[in-house]
Amino acid sequence: MYSQVFEGVAEAIVESYFATQQSTDQQKNIGKTLEEKVGELSGSTTNKVLHDHMYNKFEEKIKEKIVECNGNDAVLPNSFIKVTGKTRIEDYDRLSAYLDKFNDLGLKVTYMNSDEATKKGKNLREIARQNGLQLDKDLIKYLNSFIEMFEKHGYEVVVDQEKTSFSGILNTSYLRLTTDEIRILYGSSPCMEWTMVGQVTQVHHKALIDPETFVKEITDELVGNSIKEALSNLFTNLEGVESTFFQYGNGKVYHILPIAICIENNL
Repeated sequence: MYSQVFEGVAEAIVESYFATQQSTDQQKNIGKTLEEKVGELSGSTTNKVLHDHMYNKFEEKIKEKIVECNGNDAVLPNSFIKVTGKTRIEDYDRLSAYLDKFNDLGLKVTYMNSDEATKKGKNLREIARQNGLQLDKDLIKYLNSFIEMFEKHGYEVVVDQEKTSFSGILNTSYLRLTTDEIRILYGSSPCMEWTMVGQVTQVHHKALIDPETFVKEITDELVGNSIKEALSNLFTNLEGVESTFFQYGNGKVYHILPIAICIENNL
């Protein structure tokens, strides 16, 4: 499903090969049979599977250091972990697009489910609102502001165990399938358990921000300090807000740099 170990190396080999072939051997392809061209293409693209083998070798090297989590373990930052459980896929670009189109989609759904008399009336939007198919425009704007600030282009795979969540922050260029293919095949909450192997980078505990205290702290920072010192200290406030954004309920959240994500089958 996802693997980033040595992926760049394998991809570079393939991309370099094709770039060289295109720029220096273009003329040589003239007159070649289709079979010869397909043979060359097949031989070069086998390099793409190198990262699978290299990941297996890498896992063998670090398997003694991998902690298999069961949801109750105290996992330290920088640890290598393996976690399996029910999974959620959080695609923030798609969520933002969904919010932008929510009211329009709600109106269309209401129209398609209405009789002819209702369709000819002028109260479709109100009917949609009564059925929960319309959101306040300011609310949509505010939610998208949070996404823009904290999860711009974010794509996360979250594995839940008990009251603990393991949130893998993915680089989508390493996905084997496109994000649309994953959505169509598995949905946002896959019915099977997924396994993630990766390195713990952050631990988020329950964090609550008192707005009055937060504003006062910012004001205090800006008074009596140099501009540079004040701005530097404000990163502490920013960290508090981000912790609130990344927290799920009352549980603990681990941020993971994924090495691989897969569905394990006992064949």
